[in-house]
Amino acid sequence: MTGVDQERLRDEIRWLGEELGHVLREQAGEGAFDLVEEVRALARARREGEEGAEDRLLARLESLEPGAAEPLIGALSVFFDLANLAEDRQRVRVVRERERAGSTASGRGEGTVADAVRMLREWGLGAEAVQALLDDTGVEFVFTAHPTEAKRRSVREKIRDLRGHLYDLDDPGLLPRESRELEAMVRADLTGLWMTDFVRFRRPTVLEELDRSLFFAGNLWAAAPRLFRELRVALEASYPGHDFRIPSLVRFGTWIGGDRDGNPFVTAQVTRASLARLREEALTRHIEQARLTRRSLSMSLRKAGASDSLLEAIGKAVAASPSLAEAVAHLSKDEPYRRWLAIVESRLRRALEAGVDEDSSPGSRRGAEAYEDPRELVRDLKLMRESLVAHGGSILADAHVDDWICQAEVFGFSLMRLDVRQESGRYHDDLAEILAYLGIHDGYGELDEEGRRRVLSDSMPCRAPLDAGALSDEARETVALFDLLAAVCRRSGPGSLGAHVISMTHRPSDVLAVLWLSRWAAARAGLDGERLPVPIAPLFETIDDLASSAETLELLFEDPAYREELDALGGRQMVMVGYSDSTKDGGYLAAAWNLFHSQSRMQAAAEAHGVPLVFFHGRGGALGRGGGPAARHIRSLPPATLRAGLRITEQGEVLAERYDDRRVAGRHLQQMLSAVLEGGGRALLPGPGGDEVVGAAGASHAEPELPEALFESLARTSREAYRTLVDHPGFIRYFEEATPIQGIEDLPIGSRPARRGGQRSLSSLRAIPWVFSWTQSRHMLPAWYGLGSAVEAVARGAGGEHADPMETLRDLYRTSSFFRATIDNAELALAKADMGIARIHGRLVEDAEVRRQIGEMIEAEFARSRAAVLALTGQAELLDQVPWLKRSIQVRNPYVDPLNLLQVTLFRRLRTVPEGSEAESDARELIRLTIQGISGGLRTTG
Repeated sequence: MTGVDQERLRDEIRWLGEELGHVLREQAGEGAFDLVEEVRALARARREGEEGAEDRLLARLESLEPGAAEPLIGALSVFFDLANLAEDRQRVRVVRERERAGSTASGRGEGTVADAVRMLREWGLGAEAVQALLDDTGVEFVFTAHPTEAKRRSVREKIRDLRGHLYDLDDPGLLPRESRELEAMVRADLTGLWMTDFVRFRRPTVLEELDRSLFFAGNLWAAAPRLFRELRVALEASYPGHDFRIPSLVRFGTWIGGDRDGNPFVTAQVTRASLARLREEALTRHIEQARLTRRSLSMSLRKAGASDSLLEAIGKAVAASPSLAEAVAHLSKDEPYRRWLAIVESRLRRALEAGVDEDSSPGSRRGAEAYEDPRELVRDLKLMRESLVAHGGSILADAHVDDWICQAEVFGFSLMRLDVRQESGRYHDDLAEILAYLGIHDGYGELDEEGRRRVLSDSMPCRAPLDAGALSDEARETVALFDLLAAVCRRSGPGSLGAHVISMTHRPSDVLAVLWLSRWAAARAGLDGERLPVPIAPLFETIDDLASSAETLELLFEDPAYREELDALGGRQMVMVGYSDSTKDGGYLAAAWNLFHSQSRMQAAAEAHGVPLVFFHGRGGALGRGGGPAARHIRSLPPATLRAGLRITEQGEVLAERYDDRRVAGRHLQQMLSAVLEGGGRALLPGPGGDEVVGAAGASHAEPELPEALFESLARTSREAYRTLVDHPGFIRYFEEATPIQGIEDLPIGSRPARRGGQRSLSSLRAIPWVFSWTQSRHMLPAWYGLGSAVEAVARGAGGEHADPMETLRDLYRTSSFFRATIDNAELALAKADMGIARIHGRLVEDAEVRRQIGEMIEAEFARSRAAVLALTGQAELLDQVPWLKRSIQVRNPYVDPLNLLQVTLFRRLRTVPEGSEAESDARELIRLTIQGISGGLRTTG
């Protein structure tokens, strides 16, 4: 961002802040406004080191009654919303201005698909190789319901309205009257936002969570075809004369309604309802598209022709179905395109009326009147397009049909493919009960790994019927799930289903158990080949499981039953890697290295068995859960792992940040597909994994070979330092008292419980509230702890054969995408962390010795980690290389700090008020508000 950009951003934030001040005076009074200004001034004085400022600020906050604290929290929280909105708008402006000026990046630049295609050309890839890449790769964005979105949908809607009015104000042609009217609308938007409850009064249901994610559907619907148009233009520019086939390189999936791991509210019935809701959303959008297109394609046979094949298709449809004949009865026979679109719309409406698992025959009347498969819709649209092109209407086809064809191919009849996820142990428990009931094996749960694999392989496929009523509630629910999946596949194929993810995969039997249940359900449902055509994806998410993941895959590929299943379903294997739990298990640096290294090893194992591997990256939004710039993350992966494309989760507040603004959504899709094309192209080039790349201009794009022994040493030392902290006998007490974990567990922001099984232990705590809590208390610990100890050990000579291991690491920071991304993400976390605020949170720990020991360990490791980052990057201060981001954090801190101090005050107050009293209720409500405000200020939750 240039100085001019920064000034423009500051001006917009200043104006929005002034407008917020007007609203605060009108709605809460001069006293509330004066309080906010007083607290801001004290917070700035504290930051500037003024003596006594911190004590005066704490005393002022402690003196506040709930009625005074609430507008203070609200004003600071809304200010963060406005600052975030202004920053997003400024990023959009910068990108558009660069595009308008014709600026492009050298090497890795703006991250557009045009940049990626140009790079492929410079690397010497021919059109045939690029076509092969397009056929094999792609990216699927999978939305999850992980509870990290602290904002209500109502608040999001208000912010979206405000954004729209701000974009309207950007129009340089506005009349003074129009500008005044829009400025009044901005004030109205802010007033409405102020009057809206900031937090939910109850937890959402699973279906409400799904609806929240569909809030962004319109932007996705519009962005996908625009992306493919730009890709086609880029291919034509770099490979003139070649006609590329562009498949659906971008798709969308969801876990919402299918992720039952630790969430008792996701039942088979909820999964069925979720599939129906997704189908309704997609078909409703197609119906609206048919209506709009019919209005546009009014061509008459008197002025333009139509193909015989289109006219014949209209005649056959009318003859086959009275309802389709009725749909066109009121339309002129001289307007074939409108008649055809009326038929298409009628078939879409009939498809909407059908259930997701309702059995139907293509030969039945409903089969003639309703679309069974989105490929039928694509076929009908292409028939219409060909007729338009053949009769002088190419420009009409481009304007009114091509985008719809793209939307039908990308979104189908389900908008997003629904994944199913369950924990491996749950399936083993249920399977043990089923196997015993069927008389196949009694005591499956006591078998070792080899015994389990033998029982499962020998008894597949099982065709035995079952009286599910004889099973426990848990086993009966699992049977209902697999029966539902089989019914959906029987009705319309697997197009609405994504993957079957097995969390906490430890060994091959965890995967074979799901295969057994799938084949059993398929056999009882009479599916072709007695197979359930849904890919099974093991999820490796602990350090030990990542280390053994390649061996687990090899054993699966060597298992005859599993390999037969894999080949029957297309030969590709999907594997999910978990960033959240691996970091909670082993610390930041150990998790980063083991994720990178295990992917390389899994890729090699799969290639040795001739199996294409699709990696599914389970990344969170927070830096301690794999967060950070998504496109940068893709570029940091081993290139060979991108050969078959990838899937990636989009969670919580990340959904709003990336998809709430259609301009930002389009940009995000561009960056992601660009990174995937670049990585997949690199893998096609000579060298180990395609690493040796030299551009046409001679510029090297080589990825260095990482010294495995050095990184193993870093990971081992980092993990030891991290485990020393979390295994300390007082650590759990420090965590539960120094962070707002209790307030976060109470937040009504998601349907899923914060802990597995309700236990109060580190292992049972989910990664999201774990990271969320450390973020709120400004420790940011999961995203850096252990890094300093590891680098310090290397500096002391623990780098093995390297004469100067620190110089080796500095060189790798300059040349390795993986290592640079790892260090840059840690740097950002360290820059957002604040040991002064963390120390104040630490005062909540009642055991003085625990407070001292854990506090000293954290602060010492922070100092080591900060020093390590500065030594590796060559900077004097954190974020010197990204001055606009450094400035943004500095500006926000005086606004975030009071919320942290008030949160500490409220937790202390909570310990003194009677349980069940009004004072307790007030304190808990205010704590929830501070949590939301801090999340907005830091632009991250968990």
